[in-house]
Amino acid sequence: MSRCVVALLALAGAVLPATAEDWPQLQCNPQRTGYTTDVVKPPYRIAWHREFPPERVARQVQAVVHAGKVFVGTKSGNLYALDAKTGKEAWKYASGSAILHTVACADGKVVLACIDGSVRAVSESDGSEVWRFQENQWYAFSAAPLLADGSVFIGQRQGVFFALDLRNGKRL
Repeated sequence: MSRCVVALLALAGAVLPATAEDWPQLQCNPQRTGYTTDVVKPPYRIAWHREFPPERVARQVQAVVHAGKVFVGTKSGNLYALDAKTGKEAWKYASGSAILHTVACADGKVVLACIDGSVRAVSESDGSEVWRFQENQWYAFSAAPLLADGSVFIGQRQGVFFALDLRNGKRL
């Protein structure tokens, strides 16, 4: 597939996702249930769609929705913040390293893990980098960060599991 499209459906005038407001990380919550009690009913329509040519989005990436924005990372290392109602780009953060999984949002931050071995937090409002964690240049991240209780939990490809402070990226 040479391009990626993100589409958002509108249901009876409301914007998805199926929760009342947010779907801020992989499968929605720290328990990764992917479940909501909200009911979505027709009529369904495409509210907007966004292509990322020539960039590609890894198949593991799920778009997350938080604070009125949709966040999507690409294999080219760009993190996009799109307006949830219009699909227009609010900002773009260039990490310089592939983002191979879903990002996570909490406390005004978007946390992303990169193949270069870094975990980063950027400001949800403007995409400016808040902190960067990089224990070793040989560690590579291709997993989705899990956010819970003010912490970031993530495992890297070489088998090391990290807990970081969400406020400053320091290793716990």
